[in-house]
Amino acid sequence: MQKRILILSNRLCSGGAEMYAVTLANALVKTNTYVLLCSSGGNLISRLSKDVKHFEVKADARSFYKIFSCALDLRKILKDHQINIIHSNSVLNCLIAGISRFFMPVKIVHTAHSWGDNKTFLSAMAVNIFADRVIAVSEATAKKYIEHGVARKKFHVIHNGVDLELFSKIDKEKLQGLRQELNIPENTRVITTIARIEEERKGHKTLIDAASVVRKKFHDIVFLVTGNGPLVTSLKTMVSNYKLHDNIIFTGGRDDIPELLSLTDIFCLPSQWEGCPLVIAEAMACGVPVVASNVDGIPEMIEDGKTGYLIPAGESKMLAEKLIFLLENNEIICRMSEAATKKAKKTFSLDVMFKKTINIYNQVLDR
Repeated sequence: MQKRILILSNRLCSGGAEMYAVTLANALVKTNTYVLLCSSGGNLISRLSKDVKHFEVKADARSFYKIFSCALDLRKILKDHQINIIHSNSVLNCLIAGISRFFMPVKIVHTAHSWGDNKTFLSAMAVNIFADRVIAVSEATAKKYIEHGVARKKFHVIHNGVDLELFSKIDKEKLQGLRQELNIPENTRVITTIARIEEERKGHKTLIDAASVVRKKFHDIVFLVTGNGPLVTSLKTMVSNYKLHDNIIFTGGRDDIPELLSLTDIFCLPSQWEGCPLVIAEAMACGVPVVASNVDGIPEMIEDGKTGYLIPAGESKMLAEKLIFLLENNEIICRMSEAATKKAKKTFSLDVMFKKTINIYNQVLDR
């Protein structure tokens, strides 16, 4: 039976779950698979393969009326394109998918990207009722869902994967041009964070607090804050109060993440909670040591002291200490860089993620 898959994503704005949906769609369409991607839209549509059809549906609907309306729109697409698997990427998606397939022989595979403060037992209930299989991006995420009532037998842990070739073959001239564009002097070291700036949980304030300490010891240092969101204004005020204008650059959203990470000496993600952050896998694929919070799925990605350092969430003082230690010990950065690349190849390969995901599709279709 040919797989006819509809991938459902809330939206296609820059973010880990959204990039997962786009990357998976682009990989699937290279096989004998019919692929649709449905979302409420966003800038990542431009990254879809020309062979992936995108349909705009209000997949981020909030009211019951809008959810039901979206489900009806989706149901028509399911019928018209003879879809046999819906792959949902949020609890809301899973609910919409479950309503849309009523009395239809369509299976639901759901990817649980994280369990955070926005989840409740109702979230777990929706996934347990509607999903035939659940892919958790980390053991920690699977454990949280199971603790809240989702059947253990439904779960398969598949860590996020990245296109290793994309993050290993970087044009040196592009890097030089990027350094000039961002006005970063040749010998200035770069610490980068990449995350949406619309949630306190990403730890941007913790990073800026730490930057103020690091700058006292190293003047030739630049922190790149990449991403967009409504918190940018308040963060810029914080930077102004610390007088860090020359040391912190807000780059906005970027499409050249491989180049940006290749320019980076240390990657930082001091989040309050996470699943299996795709951006950490990307940084490791570029051979960049990572300093990140010791929360949820992150310890499954970073080997503390080997590929980077784990710190308690919200601990700006410890974050600053680890950054200063690495900046003072370039040989440790080099050793961690090599270990990070090896770990990425072994654990975070797109090929590995893709093959394991295909196996899940085969299982649900064989039932």
